[in-house]
Amino acid sequence: VRHLILAGVFALLALGKYNPIYRAAIEMMGMTALRNPSKFLFFAILPLSMLAAQGWHGIAELHLRGADLQKWVRRSGVLFGVILTGPAAAQAALAVIAPFWDKIKLRSVAQLLIEKAELAHPADEYLKRMDVLRDLLIQAVSYRNDGVWIQAVWACAAFLLVVLISRGGINRRVLALLAALILFADLTLFCRMWSTGFVGNAISVQSLKPSVELTRLIGAARDGGGRWAEFTSASDPEQLPPNAGMYYGLPMAGGYSPLLLKPYYQLTYDLGLSDGSLGRPESDRVVWKRERALLDLIGVRWIRSAEMLPFEGFEPSGGTETEFFYRNDRALPDALLYTDWTVLPGIEARLEFMKSAQFDAVRQAVVGELVVPGASQPGPAGVVRVIAAGDDFWELEARADRGGLLWVRNSFYPGWTVEADGHPLRTIRVNHAFMGAVLEPKEVVQKIHLRYRPFRSAWPAVISGFGCFLILILWAVSAVRMVFAKRGIKP
Repeated sequence: VRHLILAGVFALLALGKYNPIYRAAIEMMGMTALRNPSKFLFFAILPLSMLAAQGWHGIAELHLRGADLQKWVRRSGVLFGVILTGPAAAQAALAVIAPFWDKIKLRSVAQLLIEKAELAHPADEYLKRMDVLRDLLIQAVSYRNDGVWIQAVWACAAFLLVVLISRGGINRRVLALLAALILFADLTLFCRMWSTGFVGNAISVQSLKPSVELTRLIGAARDGGGRWAEFTSASDPEQLPPNAGMYYGLPMAGGYSPLLLKPYYQLTYDLGLSDGSLGRPESDRVVWKRERALLDLIGVRWIRSAEMLPFEGFEPSGGTETEFFYRNDRALPDALLYTDWTVLPGIEARLEFMKSAQFDAVRQAVVGELVVPGASQPGPAGVVRVIAAGDDFWELEARADRGGLLWVRNSFYPGWTVEADGHPLRTIRVNHAFMGAVLEPKEVVQKIHLRYRPFRSAWPAVISGFGCFLILILWAVSAVRMVFAKRGIKP
């Protein structure tokens, strides 16, 4: 029962944003480290594996006691039959649903429109995703799917083992040796086929190996700063996914976590730089040209493409006949001072303006509220310089003789604070997805500090500490009971 409970808990955690508890942990407790909840499935598999091992051990014990195992033979045979015929039953169910599929997907999308006043994608995109879901379900239960036959083979092996044990044809030592060999073969094949293992890659992953020219530019880009982006197409294998920084150590401009950083995801979605797990459009020249200011805003200095990009400000930086690299010298620095801004309270209006050719990220900021009494004053802005930056802090120096609006390329997120010369400033959302603050006019250099110090971020540490303390108490009680039992003392 305990193993089933553990497996159920981790399976619920693996649901991610579809689990309200997970969403609450992210939004209310600041547990932003849980970016890949699907990996909790590994922890769900462990208790299920232990449960299966206990089952095999129990069957072997029954055999040693001389018990009749025919009941377990029948049960394992039924289970093998269900696994073998389950895909056929699922196919029949999908065939029954097929005539009503259009109505089902229309009703589902209509319900989504009712529940959400603002959708991240057009309704047609959700209808296409419903069709993709149907196709994936059909493929999953098809007998052409290798996974179906792999499950059937394992089920058949388990059934035959139960039969052999019931007839006394295998002992516990042979069973243990066979299980060890099967485990070794399974892990070895998995590592060799998928190039992954528990510690690292068993073999090099060729799909992630950068080209010679890209390797050269990666070294140059580390010295020159700026972020990377990739102009993708259906015919060109992607080499720089949004999480490519984990492979090459590069700062990427792609939005990798739509749940945590939704405004940034909204800002970069049309450019094709968003996380592919939720679907994304292919790169489009018309879109990139129209939203060129966004590329400058998010700091795209280096671009890889499988085709030529004749855009103003894109300087060729090498390449081959099938691979082109560009340097964008118009990319904005990590911090900027504005004296001119536009107030657009509505999200749709704000995104529409920022994704149009009218938006000039260098000269004008966009805010959702009136941050300073009166109108903005276009003119020369002050100077701001980044001294140091990390995951949870920024240190800057700013000279703002006329005052102005400070913008920092750091995602606007609860828990961040801004101080100028030790005095707290109000944190403002600037350019839809980033942090900012209003600086008072001062003819001296101001020290600006951004820190991530949410009060609720202490809760995970408190819970973990309490769990460790509870484990120590339980261990101590168990140790004392063992000592008493050895001495014949009843606690």
